[in-house]
Amino acid sequence: MDVFNLNPNNVHGGAYFISGDDGFLVKTAEDFFRHLLPEGSLSLHIIDKLTSVEEISSCLGVYSFDGSPNVVIIRDTDVRLDDNSHSALLALLSHDLAPDYAVFSNVNFLSPSEKKCLVSINCDKPDRFRCVSYMEKLFPFGIEKNAAFLLTDYSENNLAKINNESIKLTAYCGERKVTVKDVEILVAEEREVQVFSFANSIINGNNSAALKSLEKLRSFGIAPATVLSTLSNQFQRMLFCSLSPLSDEELASLMKIKSFAVKKAREGKKIGAKQLKSTFQMLVDCEYRFKSGEISDDAALNIAVNKLLRKE
Repeated sequence: MDVFNLNPNNVHGGAYFISGDDGFLVKTAEDFFRHLLPEGSLSLHIIDKLTSVEEISSCLGVYSFDGSPNVVIIRDTDVRLDDNSHSALLALLSHDLAPDYAVFSNVNFLSPSEKKCLVSINCDKPDRFRCVSYMEKLFPFGIEKNAAFLLTDYSENNLAKINNESIKLTAYCGERKVTVKDVEILVAEEREVQVFSFANSIINGNNSAALKSLEKLRSFGIAPATVLSTLSNQFQRMLFCSLSPLSDEELASLMKIKSFAVKKAREGKKIGAKQLKSTFQMLVDCEYRFKSGEISDDAALNIAVNKLLRKE
C-alpha cells in the first residue's frame, strides 16, 4: 500500500509495516494511525524501546472502556530478537489482530516470514509526479499543473517543504488557483536549483534570466567562491551527462548525486561536449586564480560570469 492511499475506509485493524527513506512520509503514516483515536486516548501505545514480544501482546490486549481499538506503534530500530522471540512474534502476527492495530515503523528486526504477515506501507521519497499528485489536496482552490511541477522542482521533492510552502501560497492567493507566477514570487529556490536555472539560461541564450538567477544566488548571502564552485560542478555534470548513455537514475547513482540533478543537467538546448569542456575548464581556471591569490573570489566570479554571458 502506498502511504498516499491510507484511508480510514480501507484500513480496518491488523498488522502493518511502515518502511521508506522519507522521514516526512514515515511521520505522516504514523500520524494516520495515531489519529484513528481521539486526542489523549489511553488506547494509543508507543514503543520506542522494545523489551519483549510480550510487551506488544500486552498492549494489544488492553480493554478499552469506550470501545476504541488499541493502536500499538513499535519504533525500536536497534533491538535484535533471538529465535524464541521471532517464533513468538510470528505466532502473534499469524492471528487476526483486528480491530486492533500493530504498526511496525521502519524497524530492522522483522524476518521475511514476519513481513509476509504485515500490510506494507511504502514511504520512499516520492518522484515529482507523486509529489504533484500529493499536493493537489493541499490547495483548496487548486494549483496549476505547471505551478505544481515548479513547486516540486524548487523544493527538490521535499514534501515537508512543499507542505510549508502550500500554507504560504494559500494565504497569499486566497480563493483563487495558485499560478506559476505565484510560485516564482513566493517560493525560495534551493541554491542548487538556482544554479541549474543559471546554467540552463546561459545555454539557452537567455542572459536576462541568467542574471536574475545569479542575483537570487547572491541575495542568499552565499560567498562568491561557493557560487563559482557550484557553477563548476554543474558544468562538469553537464559534460558527464552529455557523454554518458546511461539513464538519469543510473548516472545519478554512479555520480552519487540526485537523479533530479542529472535531469536538470540534461534539460534545455543541447550544446556539444567540446564547448562544455571548454566552459568547465574556464571555470576551473577562474577558481585557481583566486585560490592561488592572484585575484579575489568576487573578481573571479565576475570574470567567469562575463565570459559565460559572452559565451567565450
